[in-house]
Amino acid sequence: MKHLLIIIGMCFIFVGCQSKEKTTELETIKDTITLKTVPVVETGGFIEIEHLYDEMDRGNHEYAGTLVVDATYYKKHRFQRGEIVYYLTSITGEKNVARVVGLPGEKIEIKKGQLYIDDKRLDTFYAKAMNNGISELATYKMNLKKSGKSIINEKEWMKYFTRNLKPITVKENEVFILADNSWRVKDSFDFGPLSKDNIEGKVLGKAKTR
Repeated sequence: MKHLLIIIGMCFIFVGCQSKEKTTELETIKDTITLKTVPVVETGGFIEIEHLYDEMDRGNHEYAGTLVVDATYYKKHRFQRGEIVYYLTSITGEKNVARVVGLPGEKIEIKKGQLYIDDKRLDTFYAKAMNNGISELATYKMNLKKSGKSIINEKEWMKYFTRNLKPITVKENEVFILADNSWRVKDSFDFGPLSKDNIEGKVLGKAKTR
């Protein structure tokens, strides 16, 4: 009988531990709207920009070439997570493109390269620090080796893939933007939330070839 009571007691402890694990499991936020593919759109009535940078390159030059920008879009619509915007960089004065990842009122944090929104893990393809679509140092090194190259400044790449950003709350007149290849450009990781006044328009996609 004594042994039976011990076994029953251990079962209760095990169940209790499982329940505790379930209650502390981190919630996630998903982006089921944003597509990995870049739309090809007509240019009529919109601004065209020649985009020569590769800060949004996930391995296939997704945003290289002529981009179509709707300069009046946000006068009629709210910002949504995952949208690509054309913006004026407050640090350099240059105009570039990046992705909206944080909305007004949200708390943004980056831990070991992973983006968190209001203490919830963002579960989408652009949620981790990446370079050309790769978000792990080991994979990055392996791909370089396959192409006959070797990694340069490995410590800096490790630091980038596992970078951290302390919690910061986005104000009502701001958005938090990150380029997919964030190391290639100045974005909110460097200067914090961006004023909506610095947004030049929404990038609708790549211009349709005439």
